[in-house]
Amino acid sequence: MDDPFQLTVGGFALRSKDTPDAIRMLEASIAKDPAFGAPRLILAQIYGGGKFEDTTKAAGMVSAYFSACPASLDSTWQSLLGRFGAPDLQKRVAQELRARLAQESDGQNLQHYSDLWSLEFRLRPPAEHAQVRAQVLKDVRSIEAKDAAPGVEVLSALRDGYKLAGAPVE
Repeated sequence: MDDPFQLTVGGFALRSKDTPDAIRMLEASIAKDPAFGAPRLILAQIYGGGKFEDTTKAAGMVSAYFSACPASLDSTWQSLLGRFGAPDLQKRVAQELRARLAQESDGQNLQHYSDLWSLEFRLRPPAEHAQVRAQVLKDVRSIEAKDAAPGVEVLSALRDGYKLAGAPVE
């Protein structure tokens, strides 16, 4: 098997049944196509806990992925970034993600402000959370202006944003 996609699918299928072979296949996929992010995601999850836990390797997978895709909207990767990403990497990703979302008008992507807010709160000390809340309120108003008929996901992000901002219930 020489195709990175096939190696990744094979690694995914074996991740719980034969984890060492899954790791071998996923690493071979990365070697054949270093820009392909899927095998890194699976490896980060494998290394993230359990029998094969290796937080250094998980952090390496997360770092490599965000080096290639710093403004990724993938919530699974954002979660892994929060667990294994170094603070400087998280800061860079937050900046890239904010820049990307500021240009977005697609409601499906606007929902990812929730990931950004979570990241920004995590990066700032509690003494600076009032500033983050003020920015969240600006973001919520911007989202409302961009999406006149928001779907459920965007409405959920708006609700979360208002709560994070400490806005009145109405």
